Amino acid sequence: MHQTILSKHLKNNKRSLLSVLLLVATTSLFCGCNSKGEAPMNDIQYEINAAPIGPVKDFDINDHISTANSLLDAVTDSYGKMNALVSENTSEEAKKAVENVEKLYAERIEELKQADFSTWSAEDLSDLSTELSYIITAIREARDLLGS
Repeated sequence: MHQTILSKHLKNNKRSLLSVLLLVATTSLFCGCNSKGEAPMNDIQYEINAAPIGPVKDFDINDHISTANSLLDAVTDSYGKMNALVSENTSEEAKKAVENVEKLYAERIEELKQADFSTWSAEDLSDLSTELSYIITAIREARDLLGS
């Protein structure tokens, strides 16, 4: 009987001892400490120059004008499709989204259709491209609610 108690006690001690050893080993691994208790000082410095991917081109005013015209054409086309779909849809949420787009952007779209972009600066055309991207996103969200 004493042998069984003794063997159980040794098994429990082996497990406890093994647990303690594992804890000490993993702690020293994760903290990066060496056996003397000092943390190693490793500074790694690396510099790399970014290389452009693809062709490198400076945009001139004609490129900006072309981009603005293309985006305006896309906005006008998508706006027309949105308005055509609104009569087919009975969803109140979709109708409200279309009304919101019309309230916010209808006048601006008509104004831009009449604009002569050749008199605009490159910075103004760049800002216009950003604005047209926001407009087409709003139209696309309304069209998604319409189911197209």
